[in-house]
Amino acid sequence: MMSIAGIVLLYFRQHGIPNNDVHCVVDEVHDFLNPLNYFLNSQIAYARFLIASSSFFMDCFAVSIFVYWLFFIRNLRFMLTITLFYVVRLIHMFIIHVRFPIGYYWNDPHVLTLSVPYGRTSDFFFSGHCGFLAICFFEWRVRYDKQSMIV
Repeated sequence: MMSIAGIVLLYFRQHGIPNNDVHCVVDEVHDFLNPLNYFLNSQIAYARFLIASSSFFMDCFAVSIFVYWLFFIRNLRFMLTITLFYVVRLIHMFIIHVRFPIGYYWNDPHVLTLSVPYGRTSDFFFSGHCGFLAICFFEWRVRYDKQSMIV
């Protein structure tokens, strides 16, 4: 296992590190999905549906985890973790500014949401939605492990 890890690290060191001159953060996935971005910018109805539906699912998840915490969790770990996460994220947003990508569509779909800010923001590093969902996953994982030990 150590030799495989060594070979992978050596290969990455030789071939995986970009050597071109980058003047800002480059999002290779965004660049790869540019045709989809252009399509959504030309078909506003599809873009609004995609934004509204993903915002709806994020709101449902946020409300369900907080209701679950309110009724079933008997400690402050989850709320303290969420608070610490968003405080650290806020500090990062004041320190690291990422340019708004060209062709990125995130306009207001005219649907009310509780947890998703619409419009042109530059809060790309680090993602609040991914972090929130990861914290919820780990909290539910701890709850599941404790319940399986009881049974």
